[in-house]
Amino acid sequence: MSPKTEIYSTSYEHNSSNELLDRVKNLEQQISALCIRTGAIPRMRNNNYFRNRSRSRSNRRHDFNPKGKLCYFHFRFGTKCFPEKCLPPCSWNKKPQENQENSSLQPNLFPKEIKHDVKHFIETNGQPIYAKARQLDPKRLAIAKEEFTFMLNNEIIRPSNSQCSSPLHLAAKKDGPYRPCGDYSQLNAQTIPDRYPIPRLEDFHQILKETKIFSKIDFLSIFPNTHCRRAQM
Repeated sequence: MSPKTEIYSTSYEHNSSNELLDRVKNLEQQISALCIRTGAIPRMRNNNYFRNRSRSRSNRRHDFNPKGKLCYFHFRFGTKCFPEKCLPPCSWNKKPQENQENSSLQPNLFPKEIKHDVKHFIETNGQPIYAKARQLDPKRLAIAKEEFTFMLNNEIIRPSNSQCSSPLHLAAKKDGPYRPCGDYSQLNAQTIPDRYPIPRLEDFHQILKETKIFSKIDFLSIFPNTHCRRAQM
């Protein structure tokens, strides 16, 4: 083999390896660009799975029966529940000792009378806030009517002649049903904040230092249980 042929062959192999390295580098750059683009794409939730699920609270109330003891209404409102609201099977008429999980059957857990007379007061600096009612689709409108009728019948809420009005908003709970709440963003803009000192979170962490067992209380519909001054109802 002549010297010229060897030089040509070596040069050709060198160029081929450089070309392969360039291709690999280009592929790595393309993969990096695709990863960046994929990370920037928002993840859309597939709602097709939930289309056939019923979010009506009425169905959940009929199916509610914790361990076959109490119906939904007696479990939620206890002695304040109307008899005609009871859904069988329900053991409310049985002895209280047979159901130890319902706090309404445990008179020693909570006092019968409130020991303080604190009432919520919202101080504003403008005219009464009024907002038009938001239009709801037929499904959510039926859920809202059912919920408000339920609260009216159980004396949780009452009609009001106040000039203030905030739009209704239905928030979806984690377990499926909707919770009616108000959009008070306009009211919050005119509310004078209370400057009462709030406990520091660092002090709270210091109290829980080296604690191993924690407990929590899940209040059901806590906002309707907040005491407010009658003039602001």
